[in-house]
Amino acid sequence: MNHSKCAYLVDLKVGEPALVKEIYFKNYKPIEVFRCNGIEEALEICNEYRDKDIWAYFEIKTESPLPSSKIKEMKSILPDIVEIKPILPEDEMEIEDYEIDDKSVKELFEEFYLKENKIPPTEEVLELFMSIVKEEDEEDETSEA
Repeated sequence: MNHSKCAYLVDLKVGEPALVKEIYFKNYKPIEVFRCNGIEEALEICNEYRDKDIWAYFEIKTESPLPSSKIKEMKSILPDIVEIKPILPEDEMEIEDYEIDDKSVKELFEEFYLKENKIPPTEEVLELFMSIVKEEDEEDETSEA
């Protein structure tokens, strides 16, 4: 099985047609991303792909942290696992369920920071963020004038 990945280099000049060139990357073995509904499904996939020469990424829906014994078992079956990422229920919040219309940039940042770091931002971090936002707003206003 032949697997190729590429990027496109696009050369644009006013009044001329775009020149598009494919640049192929060396890809020594394929990369697979598996999204699983639980650790047992992930183990089944490991067994299914055990004889294939692949790099594997796993995203596993789970209610609790993944047991290290199961992670070791997965890696013993499929040794070239690059990442095993647990997807907890709070990580699955749908973007359309999230109302941002009534929230300030500061409130949105505080919620994002808390979600990512599991602790609220310090006052110093909040002040730094708000000063960056203010600078961006000022740059936008001067570029529009």
